[in-house]
Amino acid sequence: MYKIMDDYYLRTVKLEDAASLYEFSKDKEVTKYLSWEAHKNIEETINVITNYYLTKDPKSFVIVNKENIAIGVIDFNVVSRSEYMEIGYFLNPKYHNKGIMTNAVKKLLEIGFNKLKYEVIAISHIVENIQSKRVIEKVGFKYIKTIDNILYKNKNYSLLYYEMKGTDFNE
Repeated sequence: MYKIMDDYYLRTVKLEDAASLYEFSKDKEVTKYLSWEAHKNIEETINVITNYYLTKDPKSFVIVNKENIAIGVIDFNVVSRSEYMEIGYFLNPKYHNKGIMTNAVKKLLEIGFNKLKYEVIAISHIVENIQSKRVIEKVGFKYIKTIDNILYKNKNYSLLYYEMKGTDFNE
C-alpha cells in the first residue's frame, strides 16, 4: 500500500472492491469522458475487475480512504496513440476537488519512474474535461500535441496529449 496523502492510499485492486467501485462506475457523469460506458450492474464491474484490473501488468491501483473503501482507480495503459505507458484514472465525485487525484498521479509517476523504470510516461484528456486538465498541469506534464477526431462513444473529440520524462520528475 502506498500513502498518497493523509487518510488516502493506493493499493492493488481486489475483487472485494466491486461494490464500492460499482457505486460510481454506474454514474454517467463519472464515465462521460472515459472510453467506456457506465456500468449497468455489479456483474459488469466484477467482470472488469476480474478480466482487466487483475490481469494487467503493471497492476491497476484503487485509491482507498482510511476505511480501505475504494473511491477511485488509477493505472498505466497501453494505447495506440503513444509509444509510452499512459496513465488513466477516475474518481468518485464525492472526492473531487480535494487534491486526491493530483497526489495519486504523483505517486503513480514515482512508481512508474523509480520502481518500473519507465523513461517517459504519457497522459491525455478530452478537451472538455477541465478537471483532468487541472490535475495534469498541477503535476507538471508537458503538453505535446492535440489529436483531433478521436472517436469516443460515437462522437468525435479532440484529445490533449502530454508526456513527462523520468529525468524531469526526479529533479
